Amino acid sequence: MSTEFRAGREEDRMNIVWNERTARWFADASAYTGYHRRLAAVLLGLLPGRGTLADMGCGTGLIDMELAGHYDRVTCVDVNAEALSFLHTAAAGRGIENIETRLCDAAEVTETFDDVIAVFHGSPEAFA
Repeated sequence: MSTEFRAGREEDRMNIVWNERTARWFADASAYTGYHRRLAAVLLGLLPGRGTLADMGCGTGLIDMELAGHYDRVTCVDVNAEALSFLHTAAAGRGIENIETRLCDAAEVTETFDDVIAVFHGSPEAFA
């Protein structure tokens, strides 16, 4: 089994079909289980939690909304416009103002950040 990953290749992308229904399901599941709140607590034990953060392949940005209060600016990058639209609406609804979104592949981002995350929810077999 190969676990090699190269950004930018279509076959390497995680292919969740984001729409209002799937985005809401993930958000409701996160709220019910506290998963992203707990994941943020773990990540903040590993990251300094200041300055700038980039999430490459952010999807609906559920983890980013949990981390946003610990950073000056959070940049959320994804190739799916519907996921980013959900994130924008959800962040505004929670009064989070320091999240910006980028509709592009992570390989296209050229600026630097204090911290960068890429949270993968799935199994290594997706890369086989």
